[in-house]
Amino acid sequence: TVGAMLLVLERRKLVRRTPHTEDGRAKSVSLTAAGERLRATCEVASRPLLAAVDACFRPGESTPAALALLIAAMKRDGLGN
Repeated sequence: TVGAMLLVLERRKLVRRTPHTEDGRAKSVSLTAAGERLRATCEVASRPLLAAVDACFRPGESTPAALALLIAAMKRDGLGN
């Protein structure tokens, strides 16, 4: 669940939950300094993979849209969950 995932991230000091400013029942979630450093590291590390994926599509073609079509076709053909 999302709550369980947030608990793990909190224990690792990657996110913090604070009371929501307008809704007393809700919590706001934000990255800690450590969480922001990890996010930035992951972003840099993912650039070669994203470039390789982008290279599979025609110039100007939307990668997310193309991937959504691919996933839909895989599901239709029984290849995806």
